[in-house]
Amino acid sequence: MTKTFMHKGKPLTDERAEKIAAEALADLDAMSDNEAHKRTRSPGSLVKRMGRPRVGGAEGTGPSTQVRVRVSGELLDQLDAQAASSHRSRSEIIRDALEAHLRAS
Repeated sequence: MTKTFMHKGKPLTDERAEKIAAEALADLDAMSDNEAHKRTRSPGSLVKRMGRPRVGGAEGTGPSTQVRVRVSGELLDQLDAQAASSHRSRSEIIRDALEAHLRAS
């Protein structure tokens, strides 16, 4: 028994798959190089890795420690707005802010 794949509620045939791929490639061609780079991934980046990424990316060493903090609803709203507008996670923003604060001390 073969599995039927669906796309937007309709069976995905070879013809539909080709059309979807052509439309996606046309969309990428219409984008600036910078925007296209943000929306695509290299094949090597698609390899599944176990667990959370190390803090600092590939150059990070050892496990990271989780620290919980309480913030006001207003501060959380501001953090979420910044995360959305900069396409970064809450954690990235908090780490960067903490590092900058400690360097300035």
